[in-house]
Amino acid sequence: MFYLLSEYAKLLEFKPIIPSNAFELGLESMVFPTDGNWKRFMDESMVKALSDAVPCTLPPPYEPSALGALIE
Repeated sequence: MFYLLSEYAKLLEFKPIIPSNAFELGLESMVFPTDGNWKRFMDESMVKALSDAVPCTLPPPYEPSALGALIE
């Protein structure tokens, strides 16, 4: 049991190092290098603000007579 704890303690000493040539990759950096329709699609589909609205609402279920009329 002691051996397992000492192995785990070595993992706690790990310190990640960010390379000096690293850069942050964001949505804008993925959109702007492209061009044409792909850039327009990515720009239009980008989330610009949060919404408090409910995603969707379902209509009430059909009455049997209304469903029959719809099928006919």
